[in-house]
Formats: sequence, C-alpha cells, structure tokens
Amino acid sequence: MHLFNLFVQILSVNHALSIVFADEPKLVPLQKIVELLENSTYVLTCNLFSGAKPIFFEWNKNGQKFSGTTNVRMENTNHYSLLTMTSLTAADSATYECIAKNAYGTASTSTQFVIKGLTEKKIISMKLC
Repeated sequence: MHLFNLFVQILSVNHALSIVFADEPKLVPLQKIVELLENSTYVLTCNLFSGAKPIFFEWNKNGQKFSGTTNVRMENTNHYSLLTMTSLTAADSATYECIAKNAYGTASTSTQFVIKGLTEKKIISMKLC
C-alpha cells in the first residue's frame, strides 16, 4: 500500500485549487554483493528513484553510522549519494547501507563489499591453469 500526504492550497483571488502529492523516498536497489581486489578503487552510487525533496542521505557500515575515512569520500546531492573508495583493504570489507530521508519517510538499500587480497587472486589464478 502506498501512502501519500496531500496538501491543499486554496488561492484566495480566483479560488483555484492546487494539489501537491508528496511521498517518502524510494531508492534504486544496490547490487547485493560486490567483490573487489585490494588497492582497487570503486564508486558506490546510491540513486533516488522518487521522493519529495529535500532528500538527506547517510551511510551505515556494518550497522554503524559511517562518515567516511581517509580512503572513503562522500558526496551527497538531492538525487544521489556517492561513496568514492580508494586503496581498498580488507578493513573495507563490510555491509554498506545507504539511507535516504525526507519529511515523509525513510528508505534504505544495502550491499556487501568483499575485498580480496592479492594472494587470493594468485591462488585463484593457479587453480584455473
């Protein structure tokens, strides 16, 4: 069931009726699992599908509020939020959750990052040969 908040504004001069529908944010789902190699760079994009503006984004890492690190930079707009991650290490392996909020509700989507070391890459390559 989808709920809408309805605002009605009556203009005094000609008694025209203006109706504005406002709704909670909806996000494009993130890929469930992302596998990357150590020292790589990745841009995680959380896109707004719909919702009344303004939209405020925040991120959680393993369920805790996350505001970035020296190798993770955040950029937020009213339409998307970016996590630019550089020089990835095993410490960056985690579940990242994007949360979008507005005056009418909250939405979230998450992904799991698996950062593989270079040794794991060599072992995988050797098994394939």
